[in-house]
Amino acid sequence: MRSIVSILLLTSLALSQSTYYVSPSGNDTNPGTLNQPFRTFERARDASRTTSSSTVIVRGGEYEFLAPFELTGLDSGNASSPRVWKNYPGETPTLRGSKCFTSMTSLGSNKYKGTLTGAPTPVEFLYFNDQRLYPARAPNWQMPNYSQLDPYLGSFYFVDTAQAPSRNTLKYSSADSTIINTLAGKSGLSIYVDTFSGLWGWRYTQPIVSINTSTRTITLENNVGADIKSGNRFWIQGAPELLSVGEFYHNQSTNEFTVHLPQTLEASDKVCVPVADIIVQSAASNLIWKGFTMKQYVSTAFNVKSSASNINFNGNIVKHGKHGFRTDYSISKNLTVTNNHFFDLEGGNAVAVLGGMFVKNLANSGNIISNNLIHNIDIYRAGAGAGALIDKEEVGVVFTNNEMFKTGRHGLIFEGNDHFIGFNRISEAGQIWVDASPINTGGRSMIRRGTVIQNNYLFEPGGYVQTGHGQWELKRAGFSTSVFHVPNITLMIDDWASGVTIEGNVLENANGVCLSNHGGRDNIIRKNVFYNCVAGITMDEPLLTAGTFFAPYWPLMWEELQNLEANGYNRTLYYQAYPELSTVPENPGQGEAMVNLLIEKNIFDKNHRPYKDHRGGANLNFRNNLFKASWRNFVALREAPNSGSYVDLNLTQWRGIGRDLNSTEIASTAPLFVNPGTDYSFHPDTIADDLGFTAPDISQMGVNPILPPAPSISTSVSQVTTKQIPISVNTNSSDPLFPVTLVQYQIRESTGANITSWANLASLSTSVGSSLMEYGKSYKVCARQKNDAPNLKRLPEDELFTLGNCTTNVYLAAPTPTPTNTPTRTPTATPTPTRTPTFTPTATATATSTPTSTPTSTPTQVDPGSSNPTATPTFTPTQNNDNRNFEPTPTRTPKPRKKPRVSSANVIGDSITLVATSSTGYIEAYLDDELVKTSFKKKMKLKLKRLNRGKRFLTFLSKTPNGKIFTTRLVLRVRLTGINIRYLN
Repeated sequence: MRSIVSILLLTSLALSQSTYYVSPSGNDTNPGTLNQPFRTFERARDASRTTSSSTVIVRGGEYEFLAPFELTGLDSGNASSPRVWKNYPGETPTLRGSKCFTSMTSLGSNKYKGTLTGAPTPVEFLYFNDQRLYPARAPNWQMPNYSQLDPYLGSFYFVDTAQAPSRNTLKYSSADSTIINTLAGKSGLSIYVDTFSGLWGWRYTQPIVSINTSTRTITLENNVGADIKSGNRFWIQGAPELLSVGEFYHNQSTNEFTVHLPQTLEASDKVCVPVADIIVQSAASNLIWKGFTMKQYVSTAFNVKSSASNINFNGNIVKHGKHGFRTDYSISKNLTVTNNHFFDLEGGNAVAVLGGMFVKNLANSGNIISNNLIHNIDIYRAGAGAGALIDKEEVGVVFTNNEMFKTGRHGLIFEGNDHFIGFNRISEAGQIWVDASPINTGGRSMIRRGTVIQNNYLFEPGGYVQTGHGQWELKRAGFSTSVFHVPNITLMIDDWASGVTIEGNVLENANGVCLSNHGGRDNIIRKNVFYNCVAGITMDEPLLTAGTFFAPYWPLMWEELQNLEANGYNRTLYYQAYPELSTVPENPGQGEAMVNLLIEKNIFDKNHRPYKDHRGGANLNFRNNLFKASWRNFVALREAPNSGSYVDLNLTQWRGIGRDLNSTEIASTAPLFVNPGTDYSFHPDTIADDLGFTAPDISQMGVNPILPPAPSISTSVSQVTTKQIPISVNTNSSDPLFPVTLVQYQIRESTGANITSWANLASLSTSVGSSLMEYGKSYKVCARQKNDAPNLKRLPEDELFTLGNCTTNVYLAAPTPTPTNTPTRTPTATPTPTRTPTFTPTATATATSTPTSTPTSTPTQVDPGSSNPTATPTFTPTQNNDNRNFEPTPTRTPKPRKKPRVSSANVIGDSITLVATSSTGYIEAYLDDELVKTSFKKKMKLKLKRLNRGKRFLTFLSKTPNGKIFTTRLVLRVRLTGINIRYLN
């Protein structure tokens, strides 16, 4: 009887409870309270289903997911009270989709063997703690060195010059035969080959059938999708003989793994294999997911598998997988992906919203992607991934205030209708791929229209082009333009993308083209800055004549337009929204497909040539632009579309043939901007103001700092009798990219008035006080942390601090009377919060090319700190001073470089101690391109033990406050009797 009563009481408690706790030290038989938490997410999910809304709070620590955690429609909240899954304040729960070895056998020299079942086939990566390990391969993968023309030089073999184009055979060079010949006859080998040629390329993988050492020919099991040609890059993997430091070999028949670790395996180390995704969310609506680190998974961290709405993915760190946040071709709306950090993902997209079918009736999806930091995406695998992807079925996606850099191909690629893409900062897209852009349109269609691209800062598209056998050249501003480059482009309006408004953007530093309009109609290009590109704008109408590559696509686009109703589209609505559709011809002649283009009030500065016209058509409204005289003529014009030679014209000649109205050219030495590259406000002496031009503010473009939680504050006493309050600070910084460098405190009255300004804590456990505190009153101590954030652009100091967390009130007992000479207390003013300007996406246009459809999406997102899912945020672009090392302009003289130096070295046996100094307060040391130590001081003491015999490279890197990186490289020749040191550069 007693047990029945107990069960009834527990059931009653569960039905009334709405907040549950999960902890690595919990137990699923517990009631899920703070003091008696659950152990697993599944138990908390099942308990929360007993209420209509709930909050699950997860304590810090690591949680292993050997199968995906599933949320279904049973886990939906209400519109007014969403279900919340979030971290405990000040703690970071880590969700790991990998299985770790419980034991490994040492094979010597930091090589270990272990058996693990349940791993996918093939295993693409392993992780040693948080360091990625690669499959054993030849040549070995080397960390990119971005100071050289090809950062990936040394990571690939190159196809021989005698190679005839082939889809299934590859000839390797004699220079690479030493290792490749030893692999003949081995089973389980595969090859990765880059078929880059001209504008396009793809990385293919195929099993190897045979290696003929006499002809140096590798035969593949199947054809790849493009011709393999001379100079293409490749590597081979799949043989245990190729195992090197930082690599592993997987014997699939025995489930044995052999790994070569960068150091000795300690008891606290983890070697893990990704085996599962983390979250599969199926139709769970009104949901908040906040404050988690998600890592080491197979495919996707958070996957929306079927229709859902009102999901807020906020403040998470996602790394070491394929996709980050992804909707899997589901009709999902009102999704908010904000304040997250995505990095080190391979083979997918950091954020992808796919499907939805919103385009049928141009229904706004309400999806928002804002204020995310995204970088190092698809660098190793170089698939078709991007930092972010918006699918052709989406309508009205708001993509704002994101920062992206270092992507294998595109930063953002989008299709669909009526999106707003604004206030983003995107750079270094196309690190491996040619034909890549920070922003690129996808698809070949006449009906995907209405998108506004406004107030973005797009610069330094990366990428490489083959210039000869084994030679790849970095395409960025400042390198030689005498050699033909296949240009990567800062903004690519690709493949007939039409009805796009491009306004107020800064496009900068491309050894290619700032902006390319590739066949699109009815586009507006207005009030942009084109700075330091080979060409400011190019117009390229693809050839539509029979037998050419693009010829088949126009009939398909025309068929799509004619069959709107048959395909379920609201034809009337489309023609009302986009009246220009009625002017699309069925069979355009060359020069007639790309029409109704407006290019006005743009500024062209320091471009080799402001404009290049590949098309020869005359349907162009070119007016009221401002040009600085360039070293090439104003325009290169093809008189016959896409054929024949170019004719160079100056601005007067261009105007004389009726192509320009009221544009202005100023001398190359005339003042224009204050400091291009960092400040695009107008110089006081410029005439741009008088001409009515608008100066862009790049400080509004990019992400706000995404920082870990502020330190939690605790005190062990409820009252003190002195004016010294003992406190303890718990600093939590699980993200290595945002290390805590400083903690500050502030004393406040219980009413909130500040007694002191922010001051440094002497240590993480200390006491603070103030002569302004009065006995008999209550006070609280607040703390905040500062982060160096080396991978973010440099920000003003105030913006690198988290918000302060405060103690509960501390009461000052009053045994001692207040001194008569106590100075009058004058509380300092409350610190001014960072400015929060709001913006409203607009797309004003001039007469002849005004699209009648303006994105109607209003940025709405669920506030993770409240239960109101309809809260509307204000976007908060912050001052983001970007001091990257741009190529110097004629008016700037770069400071001489100062490399870090080794001031002392002491060799004892098989170990060496070195002291490196730098003029900056930031030094990193790399041994064979693996990071071994970081110092935030001007001097670093580095001790290396048990160095292997042979030659090892040691690189010291220092970074100046403005972002410049200097390196010194040493070669350590390790001999039996000791170590010799030699400077390499």
